[in-house]
This record gives sequence, structure tokens and C-alpha cells, in this order.
Amino acid sequence: MVLDLALCVATGRPWLHRFKVERSPVVLIDNELHEETLADRLQRVATAKGVTVDDLDGWLEVKSLRGALQSFKTLDAGMLAPKHVDPGRYGMVIFDAFYRFNCDDGSDENDNGYMARTYNLLDSMAKRLDACLVCIHHTSKGNQSDKAVTDVGAGAGSMSRAADTHLVLREHELAGHLVVDAAMRSWKPLEPTVVRFEYPLFHPEPLLAPTLKRASKGKADGWDEHRFVDEFFPTPATESTHKELVAHGLAVGLTANRVRTLREAAESKTPKRKALLERIGDGRTARYRRAS
Repeated sequence: MVLDLALCVATGRPWLHRFKVERSPVVLIDNELHEETLADRLQRVATAKGVTVDDLDGWLEVKSLRGALQSFKTLDAGMLAPKHVDPGRYGMVIFDAFYRFNCDDGSDENDNGYMARTYNLLDSMAKRLDACLVCIHHTSKGNQSDKAVTDVGAGAGSMSRAADTHLVLREHELAGHLVVDAAMRSWKPLEPTVVRFEYPLFHPEPLLAPTLKRASKGKADGWDEHRFVDEFFPTPATESTHKELVAHGLAVGLTANRVRTLREAAESKTPKRKALLERIGDGRTARYRRAS
């Protein structure tokens, strides 16, 4: 999907045969794929779209950072610094994947303060480069159909408020199809639409209703506060911070929000039972353990 977007902007073609673009130079900074894999994938998408190497000469740059990761901060001071990139050189800068650019010491995707600082840096970078920044971000685990567009991305809630546009892909009820939906800060709302994936391209299906695939009715995720305590606090001596609980939760398929909900349920008292967890301390340094 993002390679299709890059090729459309670099050649001035409408994206998904629907969205007009202004032809602009594009740089794709990829930190997940090896150079040879990225080159092969780009060639396959370009061939399927009828785009030639000559069409892209001077319009598309691809930089692979696999094995040589850099953070947004080091990119801003290095590869994308003013001495290397003049304003307006690129119309679009694509970062794929977002989470791997958050590799500074103390970085935490679930830390609202850290992510707010990250978006402040991206804002200043976009202004200095005079370019659109596209950050490819993963979703939280599990079915996404019951979430608002701005809540689909994993991590801290500050990200949902910081981005100017959220564009998400979610499973359609029909296999092999996806619903494209968006939330924009400053533009006319976008009606959701459907695309069909036929390797290596996504093809618009404007006649299909954008019906999301729903989680199975009546089938919960199997977790409650009792199972949570048994899994996360196997002994009375086990203590964990909330950050450690989230990391454990992600490893077993829970979202950060679900971990928080289960933890709060285990901390609360009910008329029929006492609290299952107790908190030691306050703030980020607070720790949790089985209630005595």
C-alpha cells in the first residue's frame, strides 16, 4: 500500500484511482526490509502499475536502514538535517515502520510524554523540510472493528491527538478485502471505502459496502481479573510495574488498554470479594502484587 502511494506521488498518478496528487519527489526510509527485498518488492509493484525506472529518475529515493537503525532524532540531526536536505527537496517523506524509529534510550511507545515529544519533533521536521510526513504504524492486537479510527494504532493515547490524519486498514467481512477509513483534523471527512488485494496491488471496489469483519458474537477474549492475577502474579512475592504488566500483556496477546482494565478490576473491591491486587507507591514507580 505505501509503495503504491510512493509511486503515485512520484509519477503524479491518482492514488487508488481516487485521490489526486501533486507530482512531487518522494523519499522512502525503510528500517524493516533488507535492500534486496525492498528493491524486489518495489520492482514488482512498479511493474504491476506500468511504472518504469525512467519514470522515477529524480523523483523517488529509497533508503534502507535495516541493520543500521536510526531514530527520528538522529535522522533529524543527520540524514535529514538542513545541511543535507533543502526545504522543498521532497514533497513526501515516508517512515516505515514507525515503531523502529523510536529507538532512543528511554523510548516507550506507551509513554504519553515520550510520544508527545516525538510528534513535536516530527512537526518541526515537516515544517523545515516543507514536506508531508507519512508514518506507517501497526495496530494493537485483536479485532479492530469496534474502535474509532484514531484508536486503532498501538501505543500511547497522545498519538491519536498528535497526528493530522489517521488512515487505517481494517478487515472487511469479505475475505481478501480491506476497509480504508480515515480521520482528518482539517479536511472534509472521508467516507470509508473498500479495496481488494490482488498481489502485489490493492484494487478499489467502490460498489462494495464498507462492512467491517466483526469479532465473534458472545465470544470474549477469555480474560478476567482472576485469570489476570494468576497469569501475571504467579506467586505472592511477584511484583510488577504497570509498564512491566503491559509488556507481559502484549506478549500474551492483550492490548495495553486491556491490561489496564484488568489491572484496575483486580484492584477494585466488590460486595462479594476483596481486592485481588494491591498497589505499592504512586505514579510511574508504583508496583503491584497480590493482595494479602
